[in-house]
Amino acid sequence: MQPDDLQKLSRGELIELATSRGVRSADALTRAELIDEITKRAVSDEQPSGGMLGFLGAAGELVAGMVDRQLHMPEAAKLIREMAKPRRRSQPPPPLPTVTLAEIYAAQGYLEKALTV
Repeated sequence: MQPDDLQKLSRGELIELATSRGVRSADALTRAELIDEITKRAVSDEQPSGGMLGFLGAAGELVAGMVDRQLHMPEAAKLIREMAKPRRRSQPPPPLPTVTLAEIYAAQGYLEKALTV
């Protein structure tokens, strides 16, 4: 889904979509933040999970193919392919709500939300 398409959705629809994509506390985010989170998750979903990327990836695949077919060393080719795979970056855990956030909610009159935080 493109950001322009997301702009047309209501806030409730954005919250449902964000929640289905794994966004925590989607109801506390603004429309712009919801669109950013949904777009970020869509981009990470579209990235290929396996294989190699770019010119270096193509070169690595050519070398692995040559090793496999010409030198008849499939184990070495498999090792070359595994070494060249992009590594997944670990994401830091989402920030935890703090006492300060609860105090802000309480000061603004959102006592129920302050107690849940």
